[in-house]
Amino acid sequence: MNINTVTNIFADAPVTIILMTMIIIPGFTTLFNKKVFTKMLLHPYSIVHSNQYYRLLSSDFVHNGFLHLVINEISLYVIGSDLEELLKAHYKYGSLVFLIIYLSGMIMASGLTTIRHYKDFGYSSAGASGSIIGCLFSFILLNPFGSSLYVPVLGRIANIYCGLFYLFFLIIYRRKTRNKMMSTEVHVFGALGGIIATALFMIII
Repeated sequence: MNINTVTNIFADAPVTIILMTMIIIPGFTTLFNKKVFTKMLLHPYSIVHSNQYYRLLSSDFVHNGFLHLVINEISLYVIGSDLEELLKAHYKYGSLVFLIIYLSGMIMASGLTTIRHYKDFGYSSAGASGSIIGCLFSFILLNPFGSSLYVPVLGRIANIYCGLFYLFFLIIYRRKTRNKMMSTEVHVFGALGGIIATALFMIII
């Protein structure tokens, strides 16, 4: 990949690339620093009872393992770059709209999960999956029969089916790894955030 290719990728989807960088640096470093990882993950009990509201945002930037981090980085690039380019083609400030949709998925995922589990000291979660799936469901609304996902043998999968495919993959991955911090609720709430933000933009703009 030459410098021109990198420049073009950044020009097409600048917010996506910035978010990927913001995620990979703390995501990778906290794999080796469990103390910082513990302080940054989504822990509803600490958010409500210790006023650690920063966790609503910081949990997006730490991950449960290297594979989890890599999967989310690839997913963000594949989904986020296509969504951002689509929004830039339709709106004057498309990259800003993309960022708002991403943040809506993040806040809805962490916020509603916190409300649901604020009494449960043993519950915790980490990762950007809620935000990413919010972007995916936004893309489904805007371009249901387009495709960002290619699966060997199956070929390209239309966006309208990607949400179910993605959730199915996450459930299987969670069962295989037995990672309790990968919460299905976070993904559902994140999807809701992406849908609501996108619907509002479709109505208002």
